[in-house]
Amino acid sequence: MIKRGITHFRNLFYVSSVILFLSACSGPSQSALTAVSGFTEPTATVPVPLADSAITFSPASHDYGTVLVNVGTPTKTFTVLNASAYSLTLTSLLSANANFSIQANQCAGTLESFDSCTFDIQFAPTTSGVLNSLVTLSYTSPSVTGTFSSVLSVTGSSTSLVAFAGLTSVTQVSTTSVKLNWTGIAGVSSYQAYDVTSGRTLISSMLPAGACVGTVCSYVVNGLTPNTTYTYQLRATDLGGVQEGNIISQTVTTQTVATFSTISDISGSENTAFNTANLSCTDAYSNSNLFSIANQSDAALNCALTATTGASAKVSCTPAYKAAAGVHNPWSGTVTVQCVINGSNYSKTFTVNVTNTNRNPAIQLSLGATQTVSAQLPMSLVTATDINTNGTTDIDGDALAFTCSFSGGGFGAGTNCTSLPQSSYSMNAATGVMNWTPSLSAAVGGNATTYAMSISGDDGHGGIGAASFNVTVDPGLALSISAGTTTTTTTQLSWTKITGAANYLIYRLSPFTPLGTVSAGSCAGPCIFTDTGLTAATTYTYRVVALDGGGNTFSTSLDTPITTKNLGSFTAISALAANENANSQTPLMTCTDTYSNTNLFSITAQSDSTANCSLTATTGASAKVSCTPAYHASGGTHANWTDNVTVQCTLNGTNYSRTFAVNVANINRSPVATIGTVTNPSPTATLNTTTFSVTDPDTSGTTDIDGDTLHFSCSYTGGAVGATPTNCASLPGTYSLGATSGLFSWLPSATASTSAGATAYTITITVDDLQVSNHTATAATVINVQPAVLLGAIVNRTFETGKTPLVVGSTFTNTFNNTQQQPSPGVTNMSYTCY
Repeated sequence: MIKRGITHFRNLFYVSSVILFLSACSGPSQSALTAVSGFTEPTATVPVPLADSAITFSPASHDYGTVLVNVGTPTKTFTVLNASAYSLTLTSLLSANANFSIQANQCAGTLESFDSCTFDIQFAPTTSGVLNSLVTLSYTSPSVTGTFSSVLSVTGSSTSLVAFAGLTSVTQVSTTSVKLNWTGIAGVSSYQAYDVTSGRTLISSMLPAGACVGTVCSYVVNGLTPNTTYTYQLRATDLGGVQEGNIISQTVTTQTVATFSTISDISGSENTAFNTANLSCTDAYSNSNLFSIANQSDAALNCALTATTGASAKVSCTPAYKAAAGVHNPWSGTVTVQCVINGSNYSKTFTVNVTNTNRNPAIQLSLGATQTVSAQLPMSLVTATDINTNGTTDIDGDALAFTCSFSGGGFGAGTNCTSLPQSSYSMNAATGVMNWTPSLSAAVGGNATTYAMSISGDDGHGGIGAASFNVTVDPGLALSISAGTTTTTTTQLSWTKITGAANYLIYRLSPFTPLGTVSAGSCAGPCIFTDTGLTAATTYTYRVVALDGGGNTFSTSLDTPITTKNLGSFTAISALAANENANSQTPLMTCTDTYSNTNLFSITAQSDSTANCSLTATTGASAKVSCTPAYHASGGTHANWTDNVTVQCTLNGTNYSRTFAVNVANINRSPVATIGTVTNPSPTATLNTTTFSVTDPDTSGTTDIDGDTLHFSCSYTGGAVGATPTNCASLPGTYSLGATSGLFSWLPSATASTSAGATAYTITITVDDLQVSNHTATAATVINVQPAVLLGAIVNRTFETGKTPLVVGSTFTNTFNNTQQQPSPGVTNMSYTCY
């Protein structure tokens, strides 16, 4: 509400019983006044110039005191005075803090010079602490250009429903983290941690359940900068969502970083341990360190800590051998060591330089290298390989070069095997295969002579390995093998036992393949061994080695070639065309080989057994496959079908198979018709209905044996048509026949009986499956139609004396006086109705 002043209005002054004369003036300054005789000039209020101070507030400021958050809502009324000489337009009244809201605002629109208005400010805090606001009233004047404003200051304090003591301490100070501690209280929904070092930053909002154990509460602040000062505050929010406003803070400085000294690179050899110097990781607080290896760029470095704490910790590395594919290069890798001290992690990386170490080959010899051989017979091949690879490269991947040396028979140690007394000798330097056929002179003086043999493998990098064996040359010990029964896939080896042999080793050569062992004790006569899984028409070479009781070789057979038999020939079987329920046969089957072996045929598979295929003979050239397919039609479906038959021929122990198709043409079967029980086979014309049904006896229904739906038609002879078959639709009377149900019905009319006695009708029913023309069947029955009851007694009733004429709707009963008049035996009365 704007109130008007009582003493001033612009430049005109009003006083009781006083006349004032306004002298000429300009602007808003007060005009000079001249008193007229006898008048006294009144005391006047002096207006201020138009500026930001043209509006005054009463009171000029206000403190609301302390109230509860979301509970206290005190209100204060303020008076606004236009202390200027201008008429003002009040444009806005705004509070800078929402906790201080403007209510009951009367200060809007025009406020004349020295007029006043009022408004209220309500303090309704929603957060705790000391709160302030500046309330700004903006205004303009028609007389002066520009917008002006006056400001009112208000303040107040608020507190939440909880009384929280704030942050109590900061502990566990490290280089990058600190632990905030406080005592938990009841009625709190969450706690808020703030970094108030510079400004106010929320660090975390925590639920009591996550931060507190009982009343002991804490929160760890991570990610801090070492040797830096931080100030923290902690506030509590009550169950109503109101945060209290304590200003208790704790200041802490993070620790300085530790020093983790550089780890110098180290060098060493493969398979040899070598160490770094002692690791040094310390801080200014004498905290314990904890070392760990965080990463090895190559696991083959095999680096580990000799100790995990203290000043004696070192890194020890024992690199694995790393040569591969014959490459012997030095190599290196990096190791990263982590030091954890006072909760902070520090890392140092160094290089491990490794010198390659060459490993010597380790030579092994094939089974039976030590052996006894007859002069002029080849010894069993001896193959040298590396133990680690079972091949001709060593563990480092170096290709081995093999050489042979010997002593014995008058030769000194280390003599090259090219000097062996020989019919033939070879040493393959790349494959390690050694072969020797001793000459007669190898049995020195005609006596058994032993030669100490050694095969060496050289890796070309200074590494040499060797393995030794003995070969005893006997001047008169021989072992020969021969081929027994041989098929396309097997062969039987036989040999005569020799004295002194305990076991025999059997080998297939090219490639060299150990096949098995035959005990000499198991040979009742000649020793026998069967090799299986061979390929037809292929030559294989075999060797038998005799071992004594100590496992030493003392005789070796000559390498004996054996060729397996050729495969037989089973000619293709052409597809067979057949009809259902009819026998068809394939041509004669041919299955032969070049050895006149007997064949054996069998049927091993039929895709549809209802083709009923079998062999007419199981051996010889007369064998055929004979098939008599069963009927296949079902549900009215008449499709041709196929059976795939597989015939196997076994010839000389080998199986051969041929598959051919039996293409079967569907054969439609004719339906069969039978007439069921006939109701009223001798009906009286106009009186009795004759009925019966026609079915197929194979199904007892209206489909035939193939599942085809039957269609019924009817013809008859007799009566007026005589012997001429006529469609039953011409039967005198009421007739019907279900075309697919086979139900026959006929009520003869009076004309159906052509004589005083019964008239015979032969009814013929024809059924048709509609699949193939002429696939029909018939059934017939005779129906004897009795003449209708004579109505002569009533024909001229209207002319008989004493009889009442018949009229439409009248009914009377006629009595038959004798049996001749009765329409059927025993019927003596009939009632008639006139229509």
